[in-house]
Amino acid sequence: MAENGNNWIKLNRSITDHWLWSSGETFSRGQAFIDLLLMAAYADHPVMSQGKKIDLKRGSMVTSIRYLADRWRWSKDKTMHFLNDLEADGTIEKSSDTKRTVLTIVNYDKYQGLVTSDRTQNGRKTDADRTQNGQTKESKEGKRNISNIFVPPTVEEVKAYCDEKGYSVDPGQFVDFYESKGWLVGKSKMKDWKASVRTWQRNHKTGFGGKKNAFNDFQQRKYDMREIEKNFLGKQVSQ
Repeated sequence: MAENGNNWIKLNRSITDHWLWSSGETFSRGQAFIDLLLMAAYADHPVMSQGKKIDLKRGSMVTSIRYLADRWRWSKDKTMHFLNDLEADGTIEKSSDTKRTVLTIVNYDKYQGLVTSDRTQNGRKTDADRTQNGQTKESKEGKRNISNIFVPPTVEEVKAYCDEKGYSVDPGQFVDFYESKGWLVGKSKMKDWKASVRTWQRNHKTGFGGKKNAFNDFQQRKYDMREIEKNFLGKQVSQ
């Protein structure tokens, strides 16, 4: 059983009720073989066929060429050739009489291996670990993405920060300036408004162009916004 590893999937027989399976199209050879796996007995049990009791073994089925031909929408000759090819390849064993055909899937356990309790528990543990790790990863990524989202500050938040640090920056001027720029620093979106406040405080002390307190009359004077930004960015780069 170990050789199967995790190389198999569960396939419920109800798949034959799906519209893709019963669409009326001719079966492919691969689909026909899967159909044989679906038809095969999962466990040993007796069946009655044409009034005769047959002890059907796991991986076997009682059928007929005509039934399979109708089921797969093939001719009888094509069906017989297909079964003969499987038999010659060692994939199935076949015994027939005038009324019935018994097919047995060789190495049936290779395709429908039994799952032991240990394997089931290990599988559940693996799924649980995978789910937990996935949730942890998603949680971390979510927190990381949230932390990277810039939220513009309010005038009150800027004022509180300036009061805490003892800065003389006018909160209203700061917010009005960057709102007019779409909260861009140069061509990039602002990431840390507190860092920008600190830069404004340094520039507030020296002024742009060597003029002391250049921002003191920000509301009264008509500044060229491009010139302000150019001078401001020049201060950031030099520092």
